[in-house]
Amino acid sequence: MKRVEPTDKVKEFLDKVQSVLDESSDNLYIIKKLESI
Repeated sequence: MKRVEPTDKVKEFLDKVQSVLDESSDNLYIIKKLESI
């Protein structure tokens, strides 16, 4: 199976997720932030 390069949208999303995770270890906070993306 050929490996698929992530699109810019996916990269952008992962960056956001990573920044949220860096911001806080509070799970509820993380979930709320992710829902707002």
